Amino acid sequence: MAGAAERLGTYLMDEPLSPAQLEALKREAEPGASAGQLLAEWEARVQRLERYVRAIDPEALRLERRVGRLGLPTTVIGLIVRISEHSQRHLGQAITTLKLVRAMRNGG
Repeated sequence: MAGAAERLGTYLMDEPLSPAQLEALKREAEPGASAGQLLAEWEARVQRLERYVRAIDPEALRLERRVGRLGLPTTVIGLIVRISEHSQRHLGQAITTLKLVRAMRNGG
């Protein structure tokens, strides 16, 4: 969730992904980070992104942006909405997974 938001935020800023972001993307599915580490990472990235979004001039909301290797077209406002939707979906998945794990632990 944090990595996706950061990458979309990079496109929002009209910048290409860095080599470090591309390398992190390859390792994203690897286990190892604790829940606390993941939450701290999410909080730090969202705070940076929030500061950037709050500083956007409303006149810039319709400016074109390109996303991904294919350079798919969108706008500043389109990316802001996409970041929100994507984060909400992943948060829902995390909540559902947590509920399932708790139910399994409680025998049902």
